[in-house]
Amino acid sequence: MPYLEKPSPENSYAKTHAALLVSSYKRFTGKDLLPDEIASGDIPRVLFEAHFGLVSHNTDSVPVFNYGNQTALTAFELEWKSLYTFQCRSIERYRHGRVLFAGDAAHLVPILGVRGLTSGIDDAGNLAWKLAAVIQGIGGDRLLDSYSEERVFAAHENISQARKSTLFMTPPSRGHTLMRDAALSLAVAHEFARPLVNPRQTTAIVFPTSIINTPDTLGGDRPPVGATLPTCPVEWRDGNRTQACHLLDHVRLRPTIVQFGDHRAALAEASSGHAVDVVTLLDRPDPAFDGPCLIDNWQRARAVLGASGPDEGILVRPDGHIAARWTSPDVGFIRDALRRALGLEAST
Repeated sequence: MPYLEKPSPENSYAKTHAALLVSSYKRFTGKDLLPDEIASGDIPRVLFEAHFGLVSHNTDSVPVFNYGNQTALTAFELEWKSLYTFQCRSIERYRHGRVLFAGDAAHLVPILGVRGLTSGIDDAGNLAWKLAAVIQGIGGDRLLDSYSEERVFAAHENISQARKSTLFMTPPSRGHTLMRDAALSLAVAHEFARPLVNPRQTTAIVFPTSIINTPDTLGGDRPPVGATLPTCPVEWRDGNRTQACHLLDHVRLRPTIVQFGDHRAALAEASSGHAVDVVTLLDRPDPAFDGPCLIDNWQRARAVLGASGPDEGILVRPDGHIAARWTSPDVGFIRDALRRALGLEAST
């Protein structure tokens, strides 16, 4: 597994934690301890006692050691010690014939931001529906190639973001340290600096060039093809039956077409021969509409989906990513987009 960022003492928790322990030891004992003695892994028990004593707010209920006028906790047993060094690694392809790699077998991501754990979960979510479609004979072999393409892209993106957090926590140079300390100082009193200290870590990955997506030509202020489908409250209605729900509640285990307006005939023709869910989304209740539909009672669907035209539609993959968009339901375009999303050859 090749390194995307080679580990080093500067890019690890070891250096920062060692410096903290040295400071704690000095404070409690008045003696100096060289960082090299800690970095070597030979960390005496007294260092942990000094460190826990430094960060504790209440030592009344536990035994303590006395170092002059200072105290340190001793109510623990040291079972195991180690140094954590982060690694940024990914294999080049996650598919090798009939062997598919996922999680830590495919990539190693720094723990900050929980991107390592979520990467493995997203690997599974991306692969599950594709593998099921191929096994069931409704999807083509390209689906498995797209798994590798998309998740390698995601791993590189996750590693890039996690590395930023790691460098913030353990700055490897004086320049990084100055920037980190400046951000921390400004964040105390200035709102604009707080995202630098606590950035959003859960932004979904966008696959702009996936081989199973239909290239986006619409542009504008709308979620692009490859992004995850935004959600909003809607009302499900079938005759006299109604239920409050969310748009994403209706994206399930098959490709889903979300279509503004009643175009069921065209969509049935376009999806003929494929297992597809069709969701009709209406701006307001229509007494003449027979069958299940979603009503945008809160007038939010068009805004979150960026749908300005009356007949826009979206093809959504089972993992929630947008596979195609259109301004009006063209049968040939939708048929090709659907086949492409299932890893089958499109006619164009």
